[in-house]
Amino acid sequence: MKNKGIKALLQTELVQQMIRYAFVGGAATVADWGCLFLLHDILKMQILIATAVGCFAGILVNYFLSKRFVFRQEIGIKKRYEFIMHAVIGFIALGFSLLLMYIFNMLLGIHWLISKIIMTAIVFVWNFAARKMLYVVFEKKGDKL
Repeated sequence: MKNKGIKALLQTELVQQMIRYAFVGGAATVADWGCLFLLHDILKMQILIATAVGCFAGILVNYFLSKRFVFRQEIGIKKRYEFIMHAVIGFIALGFSLLLMYIFNMLLGIHWLISKIIMTAIVFVWNFAARKMLYVVFEKKGDKL
């Protein structure tokens, strides 16, 4: 009986989206972390600048893969506005990332990699929830921007 409940839960659209988003988030994380590592550890760029560039790379990967694999439905707004809204969500995530990197790494002295692991979990939840709300709001309103 318990297995049927778990199977039914795993088949819901929300859970399916979250699973697909985890893969998209993984790809975005690889882009983000790869840039951060390259810029900070290899090229010796300042940590906050490297964090910002990595986060921006992750935002782009996340947007394009999310549109393709996670949030595929049309929401009744022009593509440029949809991208702008995704970018706003991403830039809020960037703000979280920079603030948390500053606190964890620069103030508390925690290695950037540990800081980034914590930040990634927080930002993953923010990104999915905010993007899901974007689609729910515009889908229900049927707004045309």
